[in-house]
Order: sequence, then C-alpha cells, then structure tokens
Amino acid sequence: MCVLPANVVYQYLFLIFWGGLVVTVVINVISVLCAISNLCFIQGSYRNLLATSFLRDEPAYSEIWRKSGTSGRVILQLIAKNVNPKIFEHVLNELVNLLRESERKDFREQGQEEEEEFIHPDNELEFEDTL
Repeated sequence: MCVLPANVVYQYLFLIFWGGLVVTVVINVISVLCAISNLCFIQGSYRNLLATSFLRDEPAYSEIWRKSGTSGRVILQLIAKNVNPKIFEHVLNELVNLLRESERKDFREQGQEEEEEFIHPDNELEFEDTL
C-alpha cells in the first residue's frame, strides 16, 4: 500500500497551517507594539482619549491624565470607550474634585492656600439639581 499521495496532501496542509500561524504571530506582535506605544506616549493617548469622549482640552483633565499613572490611564481609556461621553465627563470632573480635595488636605497640613473646587461649565447647571 502506497502512502505517498496522503503525505503530499498533509505536506500542503502543514504549509497552510504554518503560514496561518506566521500571520497570527505577526498580527499579535503588531498589536502588542501598538499597545506599548499607547502606554508610552502619554500626550498622544491623551489626545486619543479626548477624541474618543468628545471632550475639550481642559488643564484639569490633563492633570488627571498625567497623575493617574499607567494603569489609571488604561482604566480611563476603557471607561471612555464604553460609557456615554457626558457620563465620562462627569466622572473626570469628580476625579478632578477628588484630586483637588486630596491636595487641599496636603496644603492644610503644610499651611498653604486652598484652590477653588473645579466645576465644568457644562456640568454646573446639569448636576446642580441633583445635589
């Protein structure tokens, strides 16, 4: 019994699967490089976050972005992609207020002047009734 025809078919199947594996590895390497560049280039990913959530470039948002660290930036990006932009803007405003409150606490301990609470002009009227 000759097994040569079966070996020829298996050889071509092996080449097809091997080529698919190579393509998958290349795509995964590109994906990892894109994720690493997104984490390393803070300003570019900040602009991407603003574009995703339709926000204006506020100094307070930039401050939150810089002080949140790598894991915080990943979480903020996930929230921005999966939440309504108005809700994300409200979350950022709350984070700014929490950051300012912690800084006030530090200033009180050091005896320095306090800053005003940050309220975004668009959210000032909208969330005033809920308080």
